[in-house]
Amino acid sequence: MKVRLVSVLAILVGTVAASPSTLDPKVGKVMALTRNTRATFSLFAWNIITPKGGEQYGQWSAEFHSGNLHRVESGDDRIVADCAKMTASYFDPRKGQIIDDNKAARVACGMADLKPIVRGAYLGRAKGRFGAVERIRIEDGDTIRTYSVDRRGAIVAQTILSPTNDHRLTLEAREVRGWVPQGIFSRESLDHSAVPEKFKSPPG
Repeated sequence: MKVRLVSVLAILVGTVAASPSTLDPKVGKVMALTRNTRATFSLFAWNIITPKGGEQYGQWSAEFHSGNLHRVESGDDRIVADCAKMTASYFDPRKGQIIDDNKAARVACGMADLKPIVRGAYLGRAKGRFGAVERIRIEDGDTIRTYSVDRRGAIVAQTILSPTNDHRLTLEAREVRGWVPQGIFSRESLDHSAVPEKFKSPPG
């Protein structure tokens, strides 16, 4: 089984953005950092997924960012986005096609915020594996999400829960690098993975 970015897109994308004025300014600041960062980094993570009524399993994922450009991979799915123009394309392995869909940029570029956020809490600063992080929790009608964000705006840990706590995804960064591979942000590059094979196996 694999984490499907297309499925995550369907869960997180809605039609109305939350008003920043309804959030704790500290929460809004951390969310904005993840969307507006211009830092360069590669982040490789391992996800633990517990589906409703199903058996827990693990899956790799990765994010790459440089300037305005962002790339996300998970399983066979891949998204590239320009986070300044808010344009995006993704590879759908089930159709074997590259699809242009700008809504995907609102998921790829930092924390998804297209569904109205009903609550947000700033959980404070902490020392993480990759340095200092700020932690926040946000809730919409379908998810309760907790994030740890480093100074660059990289999401180094997150948990996504259903409101009834019967579906859970937990992500932990395995390695964060201060550079990205060349040529990975074009639409054409979506025909192959940019993730080294060693990060596609469970942590040892």
